Amino acid sequence: MLQPEQSVIVAKAAETEKKASQLFDKKRLVRRCLWFTLITILTIAAIFIYNTGGASLKALGQLKFSYLVFCFGLLFIDLMLGSWRNHIFMRKLKPGLSHWVSFKANVANMFMGAVTPAHGGAAPAQIYVYMRSGVRFIDAFTVSLINMGATLVFMPLAGLLALLLLDESLTSGLVTVMLQYGFGFFSLFLVAFLLAFWKPVWIAQLISHASKWVANRLPRYRDKILRWSEETTLSIQTYQQTCQLLLQK
Repeated sequence: MLQPEQSVIVAKAAETEKKASQLFDKKRLVRRCLWFTLITILTIAAIFIYNTGGASLKALGQLKFSYLVFCFGLLFIDLMLGSWRNHIFMRKLKPGLSHWVSFKANVANMFMGAVTPAHGGAAPAQIYVYMRSGVRFIDAFTVSLINMGATLVFMPLAGLLALLLLDESLTSGLVTVMLQYGFGFFSLFLVAFLLAFWKPVWIAQLISHASKWVANRLPRYRDKILRWSEETTLSIQTYQQTCQLLLQK
């Protein structure tokens, strides 16, 4: 028997399910995906050309086919293991779901995470693939949440280990800076993730105070800023309550 608060959460989840179905419009998603991919390719190409000039193009010509095959083999293994990580949970949430669906969802996750800032498109892409195969939004969100939590734990540890074991004599200073940036970014993200789950009131209060401070300095947008603050606070509280309900299943 659900408690009154849990009933509200379930109703909210059903409403979210409906909104999510409307949000994931295929044409719009494909168009934005193409734009992000194009921007990513152009940015990486510009960085390589700016830093190394024609040396990068010469280096590409020296790649050995056998090494490429080996790298693609490792990539396939990584994608397969990642898909099974998701599918273990998905088999419990939706029995009978093909592993191929989880594999496609993991590929979408990896690809969109690579072409969007801060890995922001990874989870929506994974959820979209699952929903197209009949998985409920709340179930796809659950698997994505578990996946993100595991990633946020692993990435700071991997970055810290790399910094401790890195031989600076064999790398440029840029590598160290990138590792430090990655470690700091994912550590802060992990802290925010945990606080939003266990201490949503703290996050809500921080957002509320920051919004009021900004609203006082931008009176023209005061109503919009405060409305956004209220909606964000409510979303954080719903997020925490939904996660607690899912963990009780």
